[in-house]
Amino acid sequence: MIENAVPYKIILSSRQKSSALCEFLKKHLNYLEWINCIQSDYPEAKDSENINLHINVLEGNTLGEIIDISNFFRTSKKTSVTIASWEGNLVVGPTYFPGKSAGADSAFLILQQGHESVKNKTNLKSPVTSKITAGDIQENPDIFYAAFTELLNEIKVIYKDEPGQRLKFVDNVHLFKLHQKDRPGYESKYIYPIFESGGTGGSYKDLSDYKILVKKFQHSVSQIKKRAFDSPPAEEQKDEYKNVAIIGGGTAGYLTALLFKAKYPNMPVTLIESSKIPVIGVGEATTPEIRSFLFGTLKFPALEFYENVRPTWKLGIKFFWGLPGDYYFNYPFGWPDVKSAYGTDGHINNSSLTAVLMDQNSSFVIAAKDSKGAEQYSSLSDDLFYALHLDNASFINYLKTKAKERDIIYIDDKVVHAERRAGTDEIAAATGESGQRYVYDFYVDCTGFRSLLLEQTLKSDFVSYNKSLFCDTAIAGEIPDVKKIATHTYAESMDNGWCWNIPMRGENHRGYVFSSAYCSTDQAAGELLKKNPTIKNTRVVRFKSGRHSNICVGNVFAIGNSFAFVEPLESTGIHMIIKEAKTLVYNFSQLKKSPALKKRINSDINDNWDYLKGFLSIHYKFNKKFDTPFWKDCRALTDVGYMQEMIDLYNEIGPLTCADKSLIRMINSSIKDNIFGLPGFDVIMMGQGEIPKKFDWSVRNQHIWKSNVEVWRAISSLTVPVDKDLSILNEYLESRW
Repeated sequence: MIENAVPYKIILSSRQKSSALCEFLKKHLNYLEWINCIQSDYPEAKDSENINLHINVLEGNTLGEIIDISNFFRTSKKTSVTIASWEGNLVVGPTYFPGKSAGADSAFLILQQGHESVKNKTNLKSPVTSKITAGDIQENPDIFYAAFTELLNEIKVIYKDEPGQRLKFVDNVHLFKLHQKDRPGYESKYIYPIFESGGTGGSYKDLSDYKILVKKFQHSVSQIKKRAFDSPPAEEQKDEYKNVAIIGGGTAGYLTALLFKAKYPNMPVTLIESSKIPVIGVGEATTPEIRSFLFGTLKFPALEFYENVRPTWKLGIKFFWGLPGDYYFNYPFGWPDVKSAYGTDGHINNSSLTAVLMDQNSSFVIAAKDSKGAEQYSSLSDDLFYALHLDNASFINYLKTKAKERDIIYIDDKVVHAERRAGTDEIAAATGESGQRYVYDFYVDCTGFRSLLLEQTLKSDFVSYNKSLFCDTAIAGEIPDVKKIATHTYAESMDNGWCWNIPMRGENHRGYVFSSAYCSTDQAAGELLKKNPTIKNTRVVRFKSGRHSNICVGNVFAIGNSFAFVEPLESTGIHMIIKEAKTLVYNFSQLKKSPALKKRINSDINDNWDYLKGFLSIHYKFNKKFDTPFWKDCRALTDVGYMQEMIDLYNEIGPLTCADKSLIRMINSSIKDNIFGLPGFDVIMMGQGEIPKKFDWSVRNQHIWKSNVEVWRAISSLTVPVDKDLSILNEYLESRW
């Protein structure tokens, strides 16, 4: 007994007041005359006043709840002790002692991460603590009394406020093994201290929000494994950026954040976007780069992705383009043999298996009956070069889920202002609509066309492509209830531009890209509606084609539309987001200390965009489908830039893919994007009827080529419709993904 003691007020808090463990503790603590112990649930305990000590009884709690509880005591600086059950152990500690110690969140995150069955897959919804029953206490009285004695010793130290008396729970959590029959004892687990100055306040909605403590937790786990606790976390290099904020979400923001986490898993990565800005469900076409990036680089499970996003396949683009009338041509991904196709058939639509599948509107899942008449399935996916059509809303929702899983810090706010650091080309801070000021080492501008950081704040000049690409407006919408799903993007010439069609499951996403200098929005809408009378949900998007002078300025790197944009004629949007994100992330560790590296990156990305501008320009320069004022001016006035050299070579020596290898090597040195390289150039020129006159089109072993085409057509006839392919792939072909 403590003589002349003033009653020490303790409150027991738990999820429910019927807790057997609470009843045990309340009864035994109130045996002591110097303690006045009452019992409450969590909300009442938080609102309580004039309490000397809180004892949190955690039973049946998830990690998310433990984080919220611990964060409350840390930020409100209330002294507290935790007692709970975990994996067959009675847990006592750690004490949260203001200015000195961690909270229960630190203890349980480390216990979970260090547990073999968890394998570092801890999440906020995982149940962490189990419930203690009256039967547990009756069967293990010695264990509970030993734990109570340890708890009481800690309470005495806190109550008497003796600086020389070290609190055991500051550095350790004690685990009393339940149901052991020999003399009770405990195992001590080291807990790396987290001070209340590291707390940010507020409620954590997911593990990624728990950014302040995670780094020290990870250090603690590594130290526990090493059995060495005397060294602090290693200091970061002064010539490296230590954290990054992605300003703006969307496809650019989430893909960049996920790539950062894949490359630098221990670096804090924050994404700031406003949930008030809705995600527009528009179809988005991609290039084959998307598959290796999602499933190889980011390691998304393919089946999970297909089930959630439900993409369709893009084998290439079918162009209603080039020559008058009903003429069209196929532009397949891969390496089509345009010489053999044109020399045999007088057109290029059978230039490869992929092109034939496009022409027959076939999937790449094959169905055939075996000798017993049973349906068997196979896939051509391993042998084809293909991309995906994505619904933007479904895709971004999936990316958000993966971002939460991979501990990307999410802040719901719209950044409306950025401060430039005086006398530098750097951002000092960004400010949100909420008034919150955000300070980071490095910023990625994903704010879209407004380019808040790169253009508005750092004044990177805009370089227009309007002499090569005349279009500046798009009207987009959806055509519902589409039964047959195509396996290609469709690009159709219109009077004042062109119309896209992106096939999704159940509907087509249609849009008209046009030049406002040649027709009004109402005229364009009327032309679109006439061709597509069932189109709905139309909206107008205005844009400008071009890039900024530098993609990387100071501590800012712009990705997506905030840096550059060209109309979606060749699906360059996500393609370039991936390239830009890789360029940033793979060079990030050297970026701060190397101005020469930034200069080289700026030059390389600029060249890539300028090449794409030139590649798109030849689609306009040689399209003879219509003789409207728009198309006449495109043919007469379009600036093709340095593509003119390739055009001249093509006209003089024939298809560039058929050139001598030494010449191909020379040409490839000036091609800045392999997806849109020599095969693509040849297809676009030949497809538009630009056929070199001085070229030998004869095909050696033409009978073999014809046989190849017949085999491809036979394969195409065995494929299943696209609306049935996902279920077949998921059921029969899981091992192939």
